[in-house]
Formats: sequence, structure tokens, C-alpha cells
Amino acid sequence: MDKPMTDERLDELEMIRMWNFNHPQRMELIAEIRRLREELERSEKERDRFCDKLHIKMDEHREIERKLAEARELFEEVVDYVDEKCWYDHHGYCQAHGLQPKGECFVELIVAWLKNPAVQAAKEQGDE
Repeated sequence: MDKPMTDERLDELEMIRMWNFNHPQRMELIAEIRRLREELERSEKERDRFCDKLHIKMDEHREIERKLAEARELFEEVVDYVDEKCWYDHHGYCQAHGLQPKGECFVELIVAWLKNPAVQAAKEQGDE
């Protein structure tokens, strides 16, 4: 059964190569050691690239979360400041907030956005 490839295993193979100069499979061992070291180097480089990308994505996610929290607070302040529900005239325009058509009133849109389950969950998570 093959042993897992670790630095210790590579060192062990290197020791076998050094102490058994007359070993019949010496060239195979040397080739295997070189191949495994190259594979390990490639794996480490790939891991480092992945970690770099992960850190960038985590930073981007934190920035988006920060901006979302700012937007949520600002929208809550707008709704509190306006503090009046939409009411529409017979043409369907909001009389309370500047004659915007029904479905386009900024207060109506903000209130709907704040009631979104994803926004609510993010708020609850941020309040913790």
C-alpha cells in the first residue's frame, strides 16, 4: 500500500536514494522523488493561488456587507423621516411622496426592499 505523500515521505525516499547507491531501482526512485517534489510544488502554488482568490472574495464580501448595512440604515431613516404611507389619486400617482406612479414610489420601493427576507436576515445577523 502506498504511503501518503508528505514532506516526511519525500525525505524518506531521498534517504533511500542516498544510502542505496547500488539499489537496482535507484533511477526509478530518483525519478519518483523528482516527480513528487514537482507535484508538491505545483500543489503548493495552486493552494496559494486559491487562498489569494479566497481572501480577495472575502474582502469583497465584507465590503458588500458594509455597503448593504449602510444602505439599510439610510433607507430606514428615509422611511422614518417620511413616516407617511403612500396614498394614490384616481390616476394612480402617489400623493404623499411626489406624484410617482403606483409601484414606482421611492417609499413604496424602500419599504418593500426592507421587508425582503434576505434583507431582514442580513439585518438580524448584523445586529448580533
